[in-house]
Amino acid sequence: CQEMRSQLSLNENDVLFIYTGKLIRETHRVHLLIEAAMKLMENYNNLKLLVVGNGPQTYIEEMKQEIRAKNLGDRFIWHDMVSNSELPKFYSAADVSAWPGGASIGQREAMAYGLPIIINESSMVTELVSYNNGLTFREEDASDLAKQMEKLLDSKLRNEMGRNSRKFIEEKLNWRIIAKQFVALLPKETEAYKS
Repeated sequence: CQEMRSQLSLNENDVLFIYTGKLIRETHRVHLLIEAAMKLMENYNNLKLLVVGNGPQTYIEEMKQEIRAKNLGDRFIWHDMVSNSELPKFYSAADVSAWPGGASIGQREAMAYGLPIIINESSMVTELVSYNNGLTFREEDASDLAKQMEKLLDSKLRNEMGRNSRKFIEEKLNWRIIAKQFVALLPKETEAYKS
């Protein structure tokens, strides 16, 4: 965790938000996260955003141009997509995870690493924040996303929600529990398989 934060040139006071996944305007809406982060960065010097993923170069360049126009280039970290085995070091360096678009396996991965999550309220996976482990924002609303991000600059709330994310994974997405739920759905004639 600390080693990766050093590699990313973060200090102990920096609050690192992370997005992992594809960078596609229509479905992943990363530009909303960029816009929200830039809005907050006007008032918070310790906020940084790490974007891990790939997408159309024109879209990425468009986002980077907006960042440069506001002289915030040093507050954003861009990293190409990495293998699943490399993702844990990025999650462990982060403080909060955010997904402005739809559902992603990355949301669950981030939760497994004890990160609070921010998702849009119509993403079809709002049950992922049912353990008071994250926040939702109005779809397509960068201002509302910024408000939710600002709440998680509070370290006490961030740590509590992070612990709850981990608890959600352990209690709801544990393979042993999932297997028991599946077996409970089987017809009675397969009772012999339950033992």
